[in-house]
Amino acid sequence: MNKKIQAFEAKKAALTVIAAGTGVKALGATNELAQIENSPEKDELNKALITAEAAVRIASKKFGGSAGGGSGSSSGSSDGALWWMNRDLEEKKKRYAPAAKK
Repeated sequence: MNKKIQAFEAKKAALTVIAAGTGVKALGATNELAQIENSPEKDELNKALITAEAAVRIASKKFGGSAGGGSGSSSGSSDGALWWMNRDLEEKKKRYAPAAKK
């Protein structure tokens, strides 16, 4: 998932740089940016994000409840791993989750 996200972000960053200019290339890049935001690739990333979120929830339940504090019965290393998985997932949700529709 991370490789797909990196490729998506690299493509988006390159188009953003081009779109900042003026002329026909900038207009084309702006159009392509709009298309990327509504593309099947973006939908695939959202689906992968939802799947990862479910996997983290399952791991949290299996290895000690919430990753923030733990229940005391789980080992310290699994608490840390769950915390990092949740943290990574939260960051990805902020960047790639679909915006709420009004």
